[in-house]
Amino acid sequence: MIKRTAKAIWINDTKEGHGELTTPSSVLKSTSYSFSSRFQENGQSATNPEELLAASQAGCYAMALNLFLSKEGFRPQQIDVDATIFLDKIGDGFAIRKLDLNVETEIEGIDRARFQEIAQTAKANCVISKALAIPVELKANLRGRAAPAEKAQTQEPAPTPT
Repeated sequence: MIKRTAKAIWINDTKEGHGELTTPSSVLKSTSYSFSSRFQENGQSATNPEELLAASQAGCYAMALNLFLSKEGFRPQQIDVDATIFLDKIGDGFAIRKLDLNVETEIEGIDRARFQEIAQTAKANCVISKALAIPVELKANLRGRAAPAEKAQTQEPAPTPT
């Protein structure tokens, strides 16, 4: 079993306090977060758990989509994923109600219908998507000219890594 860890420190009260996030990889090393960076849209230069969750979802989905496209023999040069978390005030607290994924890529020889199927498969199999108990809405856009459905190239499946 693979384990991933992170450490959070919170100092002072909720609204005036602040915290730091650190990961063993040092990608986050005493990275600041606070009430205002979390619940106000003021451009503060600190992160928040929801932003990190959106980044996790975007990264996981991009890798999953690439995996499933590769299994079908398609080779995207780049996959662009934007993830948006919707944080709503509910009574005295907050709740994440929704996460939107917008993905764009350009792939030769794939028709739009097949791309949508693979995009949905990637969403259903992304580890972060599976961990979330909120609806994840996906909008997948194939840039450029897609192959017509009846004339889409049959791609050789990629070899399975051993």
